[in-house]
Amino acid sequence: MKKFYIVLTLLFATNATAQDFYAQKQNEVEFKRINQETYQLKKDIEQHAIYVRGLEKQNAELKKQVEAANKRIDDLIDLWVNFENVSLPNLVAADKALANRINETNDHIKEQTPIWNWGEESRNCPDIGKSQQVKTVNSADGMASTRYLCFDGKVLHLNTISNIPPVE
Repeated sequence: MKKFYIVLTLLFATNATAQDFYAQKQNEVEFKRINQETYQLKKDIEQHAIYVRGLEKQNAELKKQVEAANKRIDDLIDLWVNFENVSLPNLVAADKALANRINETNDHIKEQTPIWNWGEESRNCPDIGKSQQVKTVNSADGMASTRYLCFDGKVLHLNTISNIPPVE
């Protein structure tokens, strides 16, 4: 029986050794698999870190562009407000002043030199051709005078032909 116990012990020892060997091999395979997964995760983390850093750089550039665009918008708004509050009223006032000066000049021309305003019509002057300007002038008494100015590079004569009441 003693032999039986020895054989049984050897059998158990062999079996235990085989199980230990099998467990060790399984552990080695599992360790390699976990090591490979860890390596792959490390590579993925590095790639993600590179991608995140690229995004951070792009974000910083976009931030600079947005700040520049906002500054430009603020400058344009300031310019527009200045134009609206200062330049536009100045232009309107200058336009009114210019219109008043033009009206004053036209009134002066009408009062002082009515013969300056020629060119309503053109028709033939005798012996010269088509170089006569016609002008109708209203007088203060309500009468109208039709004047003809003949010229050929210089005034030849100024003649008043008719005095008729103005047409209404």
